[in-house]
Amino acid sequence: MLSHLQKPPFPLSLLLFISIWLPFSATACEPVLLKLTSGEAVAGETVSASFSLDRNQLVVKFDVKTSGLYGKEKYSRTDFPFQFDVVEAFISVDGGLPYYEFELTPLGQTYEVKVLHPRKPFLSGLKLGMDQNVERRPDGWNAEMRIPLDRLGWKGGKIKGNAFAILGKKPNRRFYSLSLPAQEKPRFHLPEHFVQLAAPACAE
Repeated sequence: MLSHLQKPPFPLSLLLFISIWLPFSATACEPVLLKLTSGEAVAGETVSASFSLDRNQLVVKFDVKTSGLYGKEKYSRTDFPFQFDVVEAFISVDGGLPYYEFELTPLGQTYEVKVLHPRKPFLSGLKLGMDQNVERRPDGWNAEMRIPLDRLGWKGGKIKGNAFAILGKKPNRRFYSLSLPAQEKPRFHLPEHFVQLAAPACAE
C-alpha cells in the first residue's frame, strides 16, 4: 500500500484505464459470481464458481443459493441433467476446439460430452474420469468437480472455458453464466466467449 509520501509510478488515470480494460480472468482462485444470462431473476438466488489446479486435475467448485430444487431421482432413457437443476463446466485445454462439457446435478447425476464443433453432433455419454461431490443444504447446494486434464490432452498451459447453472422448472427457468452476454434465448455453446479459468500459478 502506498503511503501519503509515495507516488505511484504511473498516473492514476492510466491505472484506472488498465483496471477497467484488463481482460476477464478467473485465475485468482477466488469464487466468481455467475450472472443471470436468461430468465427472470429470483430474489436471493445466486450462483458462484471457483477454479483451481490440483496437480493434473481442474477443481471446479459451485455454490448455489436457491430456495427450491428441481430434479429427478431416477432418469428415463430420454432424461438428461440439463433438463433439471444443474451446474456445468465447459473446458478447453488449448483455448479452442474441441472442448468438453461436464454436468452435475444436486442429486449427483453427471453427464460428460466432447464437442468437436458447436454446430456438429456432440460425442455424448462419455466417461472421462471426473470425480464429483455434492452437498445439499437448506438454502441451496454445493458441487465440486475434479476433472482429469490429462484425459483431455492438457500439456500444462492455460485452461479456458465457461461455467453455467440452470435452475428452476419451465417456464420459469433461470440460466446463469460466467461470461456470456444477456440472451433472449439461452445458448451456452459459444466458445468465442471462453475465458481463462486456471493457470499453473492457480493451484490448491
